[in-house]
Amino acid sequence: MDEINLKRKSFISIICIILIFVLIFTLARYNIYSAELPTCFVNDTPWNDEDKKFQWVFIPSAYYVPITVFELFDFIEISMDRNKKEVTMSSGDITMVFDRITKQFAYKNGVKEYMRTYEIIRDVLWVPAEEVCAYFGFKFEVTEDGKAMRISEYDNKKTLNDILRIYNPALIVTTTITTVTNSIVTETEETPSVTELPPIEIIKDRLIFLTFEEVPSEEVLRLLNEAGINATFFLTGEEILENTDVLRKIIVGRHSVGLHTMTHDEKKFAEDFDSFIAELNQQNDLLYKLIKQKSRIIRAPNGSVSENFEISVEQKQILEDLGYRIWDWNVIIPEDSSAKSVLENAIAGIEKYDRSVIRFHCTKATAEALPDIIEHIKKYEQYKTAAITPAASEVNFVGKY
Repeated sequence: MDEINLKRKSFISIICIILIFVLIFTLARYNIYSAELPTCFVNDTPWNDEDKKFQWVFIPSAYYVPITVFELFDFIEISMDRNKKEVTMSSGDITMVFDRITKQFAYKNGVKEYMRTYEIIRDVLWVPAEEVCAYFGFKFEVTEDGKAMRISEYDNKKTLNDILRIYNPALIVTTTITTVTNSIVTETEETPSVTELPPIEIIKDRLIFLTFEEVPSEEVLRLLNEAGINATFFLTGEEILENTDVLRKIIVGRHSVGLHTMTHDEKKFAEDFDSFIAELNQQNDLLYKLIKQKSRIIRAPNGSVSENFEISVEQKQILEDLGYRIWDWNVIIPEDSSAKSVLENAIAGIEKYDRSVIRFHCTKATAEALPDIIEHIKKYEQYKTAAITPAASEVNFVGKY
């Protein structure tokens, strides 16, 4: 009996030790994923990592990026050998082979060098951005505070500041940007450029977010795609379930999807704020099942402050701690507007705000007015449009009314 009890105690001890290691590992991973996510770009496009699994990280002395970043370039090939011992990255006759077993070495065209790598997620290597970019001829830029960085080809016409001006003006750089060029590190001072204004009609730089509620028609998507305009669509859970084909077209068109709750039931959310959070999480689970992506952008049924439901400053903090960003609007288009009214309201809002967030409803009138709205936007090169990303500084009503 004593022997049996001894074995039982030994077994329980082993289980406890395993659970402790699992807990430590989980917390370590959480610490990585919960770190402040820098604004990252590949060429002129934001690096899309909604759930932070593949974020770019600073590990003492160097910035590390998942090797999957480089798969976005057509001339780069990445492969893993059958035994999963090596990962090869190649471009023409240039190769770099990473040792997955020791994670300490790489072979540059057959020459062995020390190069530390990490495997934060199984079968995906995190590699030192500066070294890899220098070897393959990419430009790696990072701001002094580490809040913005970019990997790009050298024939891109836009600077890092140009990209930030479109996607996150709050981070426009007025300090040092470090650029790595084939192992030569240079530092340049960048300041926002001054746009030359037309001699008669004064048009300032404008950043325009076109946001739509309800499911868009084929016509709306076609007009946006042909104009090269990325928009944001706030959809309910029911709309997502009933329009999976449209959802995929939204993603293919490089538009962003915002969460608009499952039921759109403001009174329920007012009585139980936890139900609001639960529905956002449920929507995210649904999105992941359908398109393998999650969203951190949310809009309450009628905004964060309405007659039936209001998000407090404290509740906003809870949502932000969960990774969500609240987006309302500063230009509203009433749902029952005529096409003429939609056009007039949209243009008035664009002219009024340097950074306009327009709330459209996907109605027939909106589709009819959209060509003229697009024409007005395209008329001035100072007007920039963008889909909302988690990196953008949000516009909302919380604490203002």
